[in-house]
Amino acid sequence: MLVAGCTGSPGPDPTPSAGTPAPTGLTASGTTPAPSASNQALIDAVREDGSVRVILSLTVPYSPEADLPDADAVRRQRAGIADAQRRVLDELARYRVDVNARYERWPQLALTVNEAALRHLLGSPLVAAIQHDRPESTND
Repeated sequence: MLVAGCTGSPGPDPTPSAGTPAPTGLTASGTTPAPSASNQALIDAVREDGSVRVILSLTVPYSPEADLPDADAVRRQRAGIADAQRRVLDELARYRVDVNARYERWPQLALTVNEAALRHLLGSPLVAAIQHDRPESTND
């Protein structure tokens, strides 16, 4: 799911006009598409275990700090990241969620979520991508 930067507004009108791409999470007809293979794997994992560890990439403008012009720009970016993290967590307040990590320098959150929270995140305009947070095997 890819979205432009978040502005705090409720989002675009869900009815796409001719020549306008459908909003994230909806097809041009306004229906929810089938989950992608990676999203389906997350849904399967949470159904099997009751919860799943995920890493969220948030929809906030981001540049590596070394590329920012000054300390004020770094502070503004970090504040934007913290605000986006807070907004996602506020959205999730009604679900069972454990925060595994909050990152100061990257627009990401590491969470453990139940199925209802995962499904909410899959449709959230505040979330650009969701990865399964699991160790990679080092055995080939």
